[in-house]
Amino acid sequence: MLKISVDHKKQYICTADGRKMRVFSAYAKVGKRKIPLQDCRGTKDSDVQIVFKRGIFFRKLQLPPEIKEGITEFLGEYSRGREDWFDCYAFVNLTFNIPIHNQKYLLRFWDLVPLYAEPRVGQAVFLLTNEHQRFHHAAVYIGFGLYVSVYGANGDLEFSTLKDMMQDYNAADCMLAVPRPQPRRLFTA
Repeated sequence: MLKISVDHKKQYICTADGRKMRVFSAYAKVGKRKIPLQDCRGTKDSDVQIVFKRGIFFRKLQLPPEIKEGITEFLGEYSRGREDWFDCYAFVNLTFNIPIHNQKYLLRFWDLVPLYAEPRVGQAVFLLTNEHQRFHHAAVYIGFGLYVSVYGANGDLEFSTLKDMMQDYNAADCMLAVPRPQPRRLFTA
């Protein structure tokens, strides 16, 4: 099992396109070593445990299986720097078992609902501007005010708050993203 520790201390990162973003420090425990999560590429673990450190207290996050699978699949397959197209939107689609597609087809696969309160653990949010016309970022809520997402194309897995993401991505609106039921395809012989 891969163990990820998310520290309450924040740090600034620089994305591939040169933007400065504020995220929580995160570390992976590999054997007896603690390494930055960004250095944990190509892991073969099939399960993940995330602990959030706030002050002297540690809180184990209770994640739905699909979120754990999305995180482990990303770290195992897509975080190696080979997939320069894999971004936050692809990560959310992967996590919700939606075929990965171009973000311009977003409304074919997702219903957008105004977010009036904190989402439930495991729900996705999209950061948008201009009456839902311009997409900025996608993330999954994991509890205790934390969101997990991939920062930019070919980016790393990061943990952040909604406030920091809204500011860093210059987004005006946050919408709850609900996966649409996908039609079954009929196959004939």
